Amino acid sequence: MEELLKQLLAGQQQLVERFNQTEANMATMQQTIATIQETITLMQARMATKDDIANMATKDDIANMATKDDIANMATKDDIAKLDVKIDNLNTKVESLDVRVDNLDARVEKLDAKIDAVKNELKADIAQLDAKLEHYANIQQQDVYHLLRLMNNKLDDLYENIKSVAEITGDHEMRIRTLSRRPV
Repeated sequence: MEELLKQLLAGQQQLVERFNQTEANMATMQQTIATIQETITLMQARMATKDDIANMATKDDIANMATKDDIANMATKDDIAKLDVKIDNLNTKVESLDVRVDNLDARVEKLDAKIDAVKNELKADIAQLDAKLEHYANIQQQDVYHLLRLMNNKLDDLYENIKSVAEITGDHEMRIRTLSRRPV
């Protein structure tokens, strides 16, 4: 049970780490999207329409107009359309990441529920072990008590027997026999 609990905790920690990494990646992607959107807005603001160019084009203006290289470096509608597609792709990826994060949240909740269930089982098992230990301790205590009583009764009987033998043979005779048995 303890090994399963350790595995569940390790899995939960891995999921939390993945979740944090996903959130960091999502924040980076959102910053990139914001930067691209700002760039598109700036590009759209700088672009001139045909009417604007026709109204402005005088000889002096033409002399001051952008060169081919300048125009080549400007974003076209196709470039903006490509950027819009890229933004849409990034939005799709962010949405899929949101789904994955939701799935991870659900898995973490399931793991939390499993961990709680294992904890409850362990508490119940510990309670049962405590009850058994208490029961065995009581039984052993009763056995020791009965053994001590039995030994006490036997010692009392032995004392009474020695006392009876001493009365029969005489106290003086008993002392002599006791002395003769002792090593000198």
